[in-house]
Amino acid sequence: MSLSEIAETLNISRQAVHDNIQQAVEQLKQYESYLGIVHKDQSLVSKVDHILNNYGFDQNPEIICELEELKAMIL
Repeated sequence: MSLSEIAETLNISRQAVHDNIQQAVEQLKQYESYLGIVHKDQSLVSKVDHILNNYGFDQNPEIICELEELKAMIL
C-alpha cells in the first residue's frame, strides 16, 4: 500500500504514516544492534558457503543437499 492508501484507511495524514514507519525502522535497527540476528544469520550463511566451496562433497550429494537446505532455513 502507498502512504496515501494507508493514511486514508487509518484516517490519518500521510506525514503521520511516514513518521510511524520511520520510527518502526529505527526501532528495528535498535533491536538488531542489541540482538545481532541479521549479523548472525549472515555469518551462518557465509560459513555454509565456505564449507560448500572448500570441501569436496562430490561423492556425497546428500551432504550438499543438507547444507543447501540449512542455508535456505537461515535465509
